[in-house]
Amino acid sequence: MESKQQFFNRPRIATLTLREKERRWAQHQASVRSARTPGRTPNTRMVQRQTPKGTLADLMLSQCAKDYFLALGAPFSTKNVACVPDLHSIPSKKVRVKTRGTFSTGADGNGYIACCNWCNDNAGSVVIYSTAALASSTSVLPENTVGTGKATQPKLPYTAAQFEAAGATPGVQARTVAVGLRIRYIGPQSSMSGQITGLRHPDNETLVNLQYNDIRSYTTAKTFRNHRDWIYALWRPVRPDEYHFSKDASTASDGSNFKWETGFTIAGTTDINGAPSPAPFEYEVIRFVEFIGNIDNVTRSHVDLQGMSHIRNSMPQSSTTSLPHKYLAHMAKNLEESAVEFGLPAGMGAAAYKMIGGGTAEAAETAASTGIMDTILGAAATAGASATEFLSGLGLGGLATAAEAAAPLLLL
Repeated sequence: MESKQQFFNRPRIATLTLREKERRWAQHQASVRSARTPGRTPNTRMVQRQTPKGTLADLMLSQCAKDYFLALGAPFSTKNVACVPDLHSIPSKKVRVKTRGTFSTGADGNGYIACCNWCNDNAGSVVIYSTAALASSTSVLPENTVGTGKATQPKLPYTAAQFEAAGATPGVQARTVAVGLRIRYIGPQSSMSGQITGLRHPDNETLVNLQYNDIRSYTTAKTFRNHRDWIYALWRPVRPDEYHFSKDASTASDGSNFKWETGFTIAGTTDINGAPSPAPFEYEVIRFVEFIGNIDNVTRSHVDLQGMSHIRNSMPQSSTTSLPHKYLAHMAKNLEESAVEFGLPAGMGAAAYKMIGGGTAEAAETAASTGIMDTILGAAATAGASATEFLSGLGLGGLATAAEAAAPLLLL
């Protein structure tokens, strides 16, 4: 076996600094140990580290598809704008807008909030919600009645008059990329009661005039006891036309009416004496939108049909959760299973998420409303892994050999 001094005397090593010699010697030793271990490829760690970025492995999910994946699965945590990586991915203006507000249950202890996922102008009513003046009603969304409030997103860049459907020439068209709605109780502890049911309509139809019991029966609905942590309802497209750009501003994908598709109902809140009582809540809604037309700040878009197919397959049927990091982990696991169907080995998707997130993510999300992805990425940096490596893990990056075998699929 070659000694350390003999290694240092190698012609290519002898001219290096002592520090570099020591580093090369450590790598050499690791390579020798790997070669002696049955079932392991010699120098595996070195080969992985030397794999250049931009290989076919990294194309399992392009950066555009990763942004889209996180916008759908963790909209309140990702800081990037996103677009839909399909064949309609033409240069567009990509925006990310967040709006905050409060609402309340009515005097009977019942209430609601719902989100219109197609309000893409700055004056459209993006949410409809109950107030303390709401009278008792068996409908979840009694529009235009006493005790109903609406809110817009004025930070969106265009008015309804600037859209092509309004006759603007040239006009703007828009496409909803992702939407998230979350709520939490902000009243006194002694009055924190009742149940919260969150849902996305399974066919992305309107929730107006649906009964509370009808909503609870949907497979996409989930009921929680009232508590102070955020509860999330996430939108997802389910029809082909929901991936298309629309000439209309504040209408549904069919261009004819508003659709309040995702939201929450609150039932049975009471005061300290057990009597029905208005209960205050706060909400946040975040939207990712693409605009096209004769507009400024247009950036390149990308097509990743293979990645988009995996993302569609990864979306859970239920779109409501109080544990967003587990929801995202579920998506990562489904993403991995979808990729395995195309011949790629398992073990990177959810495994990378759990390895980096550990058991600290849930406590961090409960303690504060800061984005769970920020927490995980911080933990990743502490563990010596970069944010890029983590996102690459979600995209099954690093599997160079398998990805090369799947090259015909990835290059569709």
